[in-house]
Amino acid sequence: MDDVEKKIVDIDLNNNYSDDKNQFQSDEHINKSERIVEIPLFESSNITNEIDEENKVDYDKYGFKKSYKYISKERQEEYEIYYQRILERREQKWNILIEEHHGEFPPKSSKLKKFIRKGIPGYIRSKCWLYYSGAEEEMLNNRGLYSKLLKCEYTDRNKGLTKNESKALDCIYAVEKDLFRTFPDNKYFEVDSSVLAMDVDENSTSPSKKYYINPYIGSLRNILVAFVYYSLPESDNGYGGTSYTIGYCQSLNYIAGLVLLIFSLNNEQLNKSTTELEETCFWVFAILIGKILPKEMYGENGMEGAIIEQELLWNLIIDENGRKFGVKKVAKWKKEMEKKNNMMNGLDNIPESENLTKLSILTFKWMTTCFVGVLPIETVLRVWDCIFT
Repeated sequence: MDDVEKKIVDIDLNNNYSDDKNQFQSDEHINKSERIVEIPLFESSNITNEIDEENKVDYDKYGFKKSYKYISKERQEEYEIYYQRILERREQKWNILIEEHHGEFPPKSSKLKKFIRKGIPGYIRSKCWLYYSGAEEEMLNNRGLYSKLLKCEYTDRNKGLTKNESKALDCIYAVEKDLFRTFPDNKYFEVDSSVLAMDVDENSTSPSKKYYINPYIGSLRNILVAFVYYSLPESDNGYGGTSYTIGYCQSLNYIAGLVLLIFSLNNEQLNKSTTELEETCFWVFAILIGKILPKEMYGENGMEGAIIEQELLWNLIIDENGRKFGVKKVAKWKKEMEKKNNMMNGLDNIPESENLTKLSILTFKWMTTCFVGVLPIETVLRVWDCIFT
């Protein structure tokens, strides 16, 4: 499989960019203490129970704390042994599929669709996302853009602009507020309380080192800052890389964070430096938000796209009273909930055609986070396998 692995994704990993050593700008703007450290590699080939001996905390292979609130530890361990056998069988079938195509990913087909829906093996998941999403091609066509986008922040700061004067810096301020809220129960994203208490100089010409003590938080910040400039129009000193103006909104940190986590855990196969890894994650994230997910999902106009998707979802659910998708009970429950809601608000005579569901509040997070934090992590990754490919 060594030859197979080398051929899967054709990226020049030996191409050292001139910007790699100075990721944002010249050395005069970055102190050595503020440089980003290399993201460590973590073994993730099997489902294992990692235990923090001091605090007696169990972690899954992605670094998330395990919860036994709804299932006992014994039952969960039994399931993991069972599921590991399934993963091993899927991996064998994927190995055969790739070997049949001379070490390369096969073209999209009904057969590949079935393979993907049954789950992509962890060791090639990130490569599949990169290849089939179109992010690899986009990255190759825009070499160096990621570093240029990061330098935009320094340009704005060196001009003496504030968040009140720069739309991008205002978005970055929002990004920084969300950084430490991203996966606080994940051991790779955890930070000490002393870090949270550190002050930030908003007038500084460079980002605070507070955000780079944890390498994952630092890389996440870089990816989101680059996306701020990428998704803002040229009129706001942005790149205009997306079809609509985004900048930043809450929940994007979870999506970018999970992309970063999966790609960093797979970096033994990708063999990338920190800058290259960040750039790869940025393009996967940018393609997902800008081209794969519905338009206006994260736009400035009140996330109109996400609201529309909620209406479509519920309309599909209740279509033909749920018979179309075999969810009769869900459709019936929804109508009963709406009726109770209308009665409580004195609207018991409202026509059904004008009855807009309030249950979309429950599913809004499903759409905006792409199910991160809603479904179990393994289920989220299975869903993302389908989305990216």
